Amino acid sequence: MSNNELVIIPKIEKYIEYMLTILIKLPRIEKFSIGTEIKTNAM
Repeated sequence: MSNNELVIIPKIEKYIEYMLTILIKLPRIEKFSIGTEIKTNAM
């Protein structure tokens, strides 16, 4: 395993952190509608 393969892990962590900060700022209704949409699209 080379160092190039491990570069993606910190990038994914930063992306998740970025998305969580956005989701935390959303109103409750928006959070629930996003969750519902994800559930319906995943099936």
